[in-house]
Amino acid sequence: MIDLINIFNGINIKVETQKELDKLTNYVNKLGYKWKTGSDRIIIANVDFPIVVKFKNYIMTWHNCNSDNYGYNFKFSDIFVSLDIMTAREFLEKFIKHLNCGGRICEECKFSCSNNSTHKNICEPGNWEKDNIDYLIELVFDDDPIYHPPMDNIRAANFIDDVLGGKELSKEEEEALKYAAEKLREKRYDI
Repeated sequence: MIDLINIFNGINIKVETQKELDKLTNYVNKLGYKWKTGSDRIIIANVDFPIVVKFKNYIMTWHNCNSDNYGYNFKFSDIFVSLDIMTAREFLEKFIKHLNCGGRICEECKFSCSNNSTHKNICEPGNWEKDNIDYLIELVFDDDPIYHPPMDNIRAANFIDDVLGGKELSKEEEEALKYAAEKLREKRYDI
């Protein structure tokens, strides 16, 4: 197992914004790092970014990039392209949860070939390819396996018809909805 603490120990990371600083801090807190003050989080007020964050023996300190020509080994963006990517274990746990279809049929599932941009059933590991890994992670991370088709003119007109059939509306509301439905029907071939 890689010792991530030793990877950070002794390096300096250039951070461009408070948002990057927050992401970095949240990540390294899980590894046991704290700011020199002992806190988990720090907000740097009245200081122009970028800054350099230094890691040494579970302690973080920061310095202005321009003061004392303080150097850095890495930029935040070089190390953390995205801290939102889940671990392999988190991915597999969520994916296995999605494999249990829960009564939904393939036509309702985002992993189905008819409902995703890969045009493959990506619920089958044999269909995983380098080109669709980011999309698969996005689907699993979303945590909603149901396919929600985009609203088109025909669905909108049918929805309005359903609303008109089951609700009591004022005369103005009814006329407005009928007018909207007619306009959508006129455009049904423009889809």
